[in-house]
Amino acid sequence: MTKMKFAAAIDYMKGILEPGQDSDYFHQFQQRYVETLHLIPDVKEELRVLEIGAMFGHTSILIKRIFNSEVYVTDFFDVWQERFRREGINFSLCELTSQSLPFEDNSFDIVLFCEVIEHLFILPHLIFLDIRRVLKRNGLLILTTPNLYSVDKRICFLLGKRVTPRLTANGDEVTAFHAIEKSCRDNTNLYELIQTRKFSGTHVREYDMAELRSLLQETGFKISSARCLQADGIIPRINGTRDFNPKRVFCRLLGKAYAPWGNQIFIAAQKE
Repeated sequence: MTKMKFAAAIDYMKGILEPGQDSDYFHQFQQRYVETLHLIPDVKEELRVLEIGAMFGHTSILIKRIFNSEVYVTDFFDVWQERFRREGINFSLCELTSQSLPFEDNSFDIVLFCEVIEHLFILPHLIFLDIRRVLKRNGLLILTTPNLYSVDKRICFLLGKRVTPRLTANGDEVTAFHAIEKSCRDNTNLYELIQTRKFSGTHVREYDMAELRSLLQETGFKISSARCLQADGIIPRINGTRDFNPKRVFCRLLGKAYAPWGNQIFIAAQKE
């Protein structure tokens, strides 16, 4: 990809962001988007790309504009469906914990599974197998997720502090666990609880590099690229303002200096 084309896509994305969470999220994680896009091969032929859990659609829109690919997205809610339609991106509703991906076998050159695995209530093996099913032979899976062994989490472990927020329902943890108990008792799909916004969408389970490598190899993938990286600036913008918190700045500096302690995992794996 040319730097000019990449810069033009970033500028375009900034121009269509809506004020609030959409804009804040893009600016906070722009470097992560950049690193993710660098994992996509720059080839002449048109690629057929699927993003699972696209949320705002930032990555998919950038891919569409930079690589001129045929892009599909799935998510469990359709809040941004109109945005996808305007951008010429194909949208499908899909809830990963209870549904297979709504695509035929061997359909895609690339599947992106970015910042999703940490939100799952189920083990990811079946999802990886389903991703493998829809990938073409030698197709590429791109996975990104927070690094369980990042420097800030290591410090939290040492201090006996929680690494991820507690699962909550409207800020009421008792209500949240009663909801889970009831869903198990009544055989209710957890998706229905999420759809009614009873859960805050926090991280359920985070992973380290070694475990992700094993999960992918066990489900028929060959790792072609895997690294940790501090994927934000030393003083990034959070909720519209610069984050000058000295503890977080110190952690980012260490993450930049020693990659295995970076805050993000980036993996590219081929279907074998």
